[in-house]
Amino acid sequence: MKCSNSLCRTAKHNVLCKCGAGYCKPECFLVDWYGVHQDECPKVKEIKAEIADSGGARTVAQIALTSADVVAEAALDAAPEGAPESSAAAEEEPTLDQFGEGGMLGKG
Repeated sequence: MKCSNSLCRTAKHNVLCKCGAGYCKPECFLVDWYGVHQDECPKVKEIKAEIADSGGARTVAQIALTSADVVAEAALDAAPEGAPESSAAAEEEPTLDQFGEGGMLGKG
């Protein structure tokens, strides 16, 4: 998935806002937050309340962002028994071992 910052061209996101918008890095989130995201984010009141509750000790990035890896891990923990463990394997590039001795999956 593409970074939610419209000024960024990164094809992958590594951090997620509480609302689910994905960003390639916290700095990209901050540019978008102060640009347009805080006006569009459905979690803006919750995020701003947590900043106020912390007395300003926690930043918007510390409160709003979660690692995409943490979210994926939580989804795996919540998956029903017998469900595939990860879709990451489908996204990985094939290795020579997968193709076998004769080329494409042993053919050829």
